[in-house]
Amino acid sequence: MEVIVEKALNWVLGSWVGLGLIMLIVIQTTNKRKEFGKGRFKCLRGIQAWFEALLIKP
Repeated sequence: MEVIVEKALNWVLGSWVGLGLIMLIVIQTTNKRKEFGKGRFKCLRGIQAWFEALLIKP
């Protein structure tokens, strides 16, 4: 039981670190507001697909 909880915590922490890195990359690579909006939308779509893939996994 403890192993499952530990794995769950590691997964959550890892996912938040991943999201933070993605957002930093999006902010750094976009200069114009229009580009930032598009980049943010693509980022959110990517995050949604990523979470769906993780949830579908057994």
